Amino acid sequence: LAFLYYYGKYSDEPDYENALKWFTKAANAGNSYALDMVGNMYMDGKGCEQSFENAKQCFELAVERGSATDYDYYILGHLYHKGLGTDKDIEKALEYYKKAADLGNTQALETLGGMYFDGDGVAPDQAEAMYYLQKAADSSNSCTALTYKKLGDCYYYGYGSSYNELTAQTYYLIASDMGLEDPVMWNNIAMTYYNSLRYSDAADYYVKSAEKSKDPVAMYSAAVCFYNDGKFSEALKWFGKSIDN
Repeated sequence: LAFLYYYGKYSDEPDYENALKWFTKAANAGNSYALDMVGNMYMDGKGCEQSFENAKQCFELAVERGSATDYDYYILGHLYHKGLGTDKDIEKALEYYKKAADLGNTQALETLGGMYFDGDGVAPDQAEAMYYLQKAADSSNSCTALTYKKLGDCYYYGYGSSYNELTAQTYYLIASDMGLEDPVMWNNIAMTYYNSLRYSDAADYYVKSAEKSKDPVAMYSAAVCFYNDGKFSEALKWFGKSIDN
């Protein structure tokens, strides 16, 4: 009945208030999926005023009942991480994120990797960052572009891993293809192509970097690549740009 209201089967529009009413009844009767739906509706403010505190209570009740999913643990981690509906508590956030990660939740793996990579509430730890970012990439094809970029950084700069510019380039290219615009990342891609004597490809990425950052070094590097590739007019143009900037 709750789903019928939620998806608008009784009318042309969803009736979230009645959906919340019946999901709540089912949750109170012990239905774990309904409990998750109630938590989600409080998170999104569907059929009610948005209340992160009420949402947290729902997901914590799932933990108490022993029915918590990886998603429930991830959301609890997020609420404590950001201080939504509760005081910010990094220790609890890590506890819940790690429970979610142990159950294979990609968002939790990405978040943990990012926290250790950036020193977000924790001491920076390259090995931990590498562990979680790599596990996220290996377990899912739905990682964010930023995760792939950070994993590329780990390999390119040897953060928590051995230096491997070709593996770094693989992850950088995924991030770039997903739409992430990062001049330093593009420079690193270009340098890897340059080291492989792929001057045309290197030039393409130095140009992307130069156009985004207006960095004269990237402009000069693009010019060198064009020169090595025999495209002298393009080389001259980019040498000129590097001087002008």
